[in-house]
Amino acid sequence: MVRVRVGPMELEVTGHAQSAEPGKDLVCCSLSVLTQTLAIYMEKLMNQGCLLMLDKQLEPGDAYIRVIPYGWSMKNVIIAFEVIRAGITTLAEDYPEYITLEEA
Repeated sequence: MVRVRVGPMELEVTGHAQSAEPGKDLVCCSLSVLTQTLAIYMEKLMNQGCLLMLDKQLEPGDAYIRVIPYGWSMKNVIIAFEVIRAGITTLAEDYPEYITLEEA
C-alpha cells in the first residue's frame, strides 16, 4: 500500500503499491512519474530563484518534496502542486486498494 500526503507546498509518498511484480507495477510507476515531475519542476523554480527553500528526497518507496516559495512565485508553486494532486487523486480513486491519500 502506498500512503500519499499532499498539501499546498509538500508531497510525501511512502510504501509500494505491490499491484504487480517490481518493474511492472503501473500504479507505482504512475505515482513515481508524478512525483518526479513535481521534483523536476521545483528544481527548475529553485534554479530560477523562485524558491526560498527546496527540501526533497527521491528514493524507491520513500519520497518527499517540501518547498517555501518567495511570495511572488507562490501562485506557480500552488498550481504545480494542484496539478500533481489531481493526478494522484485520480489514481487513488481508480486504485483505492493500493493508494491511501491524505491531506497534509
